[in-house]
Amino acid sequence: MRISRVAVYGDAAVPEVSAGALASFLRGCTGAPAAPSGGIFEGMTAAQAAALASCRVGSTARPFRRRRPDPREIDEEISGGIRAGAAGRAPGAACYDGFEMQRAVAGMIPRAEAERDVLHIVITGRLTCTYEDEGDMRYHGRALIGSNPALISAPGMVEAPARPRQYYVDLIGAAALGGDAGRAAERYAGRYLERGDPRMAAAAEGYALQAVAYYATGEAFCGDRDCRLYNAHWQEELLRAQVESGRLCGRHAAALRRAGAG
Repeated sequence: MRISRVAVYGDAAVPEVSAGALASFLRGCTGAPAAPSGGIFEGMTAAQAAALASCRVGSTARPFRRRRPDPREIDEEISGGIRAGAAGRAPGAACYDGFEMQRAVAGMIPRAEAERDVLHIVITGRLTCTYEDEGDMRYHGRALIGSNPALISAPGMVEAPARPRQYYVDLIGAAALGGDAGRAAERYAGRYLERGDPRMAAAAEGYALQAVAYYATGEAFCGDRDCRLYNAHWQEELLRAQVESGRLCGRHAAALRRAGAG
């Protein structure tokens, strides 16, 4: 599918990712007109906030169950939502069913902007998750919810790709021996994204390219570990593809240019 235009929506809660810079990057990679479209979560109505609050996951161990949000939750959404912390979800923090949130966000896009060939990419400081009904039967954090609108979750960039295996071993060992978990974590500094990490801007570029690829071709990922469309399951894979390499493979560079051709 050809993309006539890309609208990029920022989130004041994610200052590391500039909607304007991301739009400029997409113009250079795809050739499609791309422009920032403000913050979609700013100035929400009570009805929009209620729709967003109703996407919150009540239990991470069972499939999504919609419920009526209470006034406190609606007020929280209007004031910015409850966000995940740097490492794991802070007490009281919420995660949002990614597909339910996608539908709620679609309802916030002005009707005049909701043209079929316009791709909307929304940066969010809320943690998006999807329920896996195969395997461990629970919710998992997601950095990207594809299709249109596409959601790129900053907390998802932190939580979804796993940190180095030994990181978890060392934390468990420190806890068992009464050691300093923070000091154990310091040994791995720089090997994963953290909240407020400036490398989030590069990671967001990669996820935005995956969103464009999925919408235009139905194929979001690449098997080349150095391509920005690589589906990283580990933080070190994410940093390799998006920061150290920072390139597209030849096949996907050409495919994205075709998707944005006039």
